[in-house]
Amino acid sequence: MLEDLLQQQAAEIRDDFADHDVQAFTQRLAESIAEHAHQRPERVTRGVTNGVRPPPVRPALRRGRRRRPTPILPQQ
Repeated sequence: MLEDLLQQQAAEIRDDFADHDVQAFTQRLAESIAEHAHQRPERVTRGVTNGVRPPPVRPALRRGRRRRPTPILPQQ
């Protein structure tokens, strides 16, 4: 039953990509990259924006205090 389902899905994927032209795709991709290569990349700004800090990734209540690990003392 599982094998039949997997074989059916594999056949559907083969049918979907039967007419895929790798060379044409690669050519379109290369043209797109060349077209966008001369544009300035968008800047990703982090930190304070217009005087407002972004919220922390984790809420402050869940962060807890950072403490140094307890030193390992060998038994004497």
